[in-house]
Amino acid sequence: MTLRRTVWDDPHFGFESMELAVTDADSDGAALAEAEKVLSSGRVYCAAKIPMKRVFLVHALEEKGFRFLETQAELHLNLSKDFHLEKYLLSVAERGRIEAVSIEDFPSLLSRLDGVFDSDRICLDPALGPDVSLLRYRSWLSDRFGKDGAHISWISADGKRVGFFFLEQKNTAADSALAGLFPEYKGSGYAPLIISSHIGCAKELGCRKIVTRVSMNNMESLRLHLAFGYQLASANYVMRHIGE
Repeated sequence: MTLRRTVWDDPHFGFESMELAVTDADSDGAALAEAEKVLSSGRVYCAAKIPMKRVFLVHALEEKGFRFLETQAELHLNLSKDFHLEKYLLSVAERGRIEAVSIEDFPSLLSRLDGVFDSDRICLDPALGPDVSLLRYRSWLSDRFGKDGAHISWISADGKRVGFFFLEQKNTAADSALAGLFPEYKGSGYAPLIISSHIGCAKELGCRKIVTRVSMNNMESLRLHLAFGYQLASANYVMRHIGE
């Protein structure tokens, strides 16, 4: 079990923010005791990640004021294995192009993020909502832009910039941290480019593996990742408590 401060979220939530990650090896009692310590500190936003099937713990945390937000899947892709795409996915992927976001273009990217993230847990949380979600992702990208290992790129097709992705590289592993289509291109058939573009980038960087996390609030994204060869590694219930 780990408890960490997520200080980067403090300005967005208006609280001290923390994340409690429970493992299968942790007892319900130990997890509840750790949650009590967090809640006793007062005005705190605490996200709790709970392994699947731990329904007793979920209900016990609900009694303490935690609220369920999503089931989050962790997916892994082994880039050293051959994987043959279905023809329609391959035809869409072949239309895509990637281009690193320049420092001059970065403000343009930030201005186009409104409406991109409509299924994440912050956006859907009645206590926070789309404005907080948008601020959070703009701040995250601004903090990582230009840093070692951070690759932020436009996704283009048919002469248009239709989306973007943010990939973190660490040695031969990559974390597909954030990606999406711009609102005007949702439902346009470009969604497979979100996956194919960051896979192509990771391969060019010499990565052997990609890790990503997908909310099951977004079933289209989950299905697409699996169609591109990703394997489900684990899943957690995600809850949160906002202190008074």
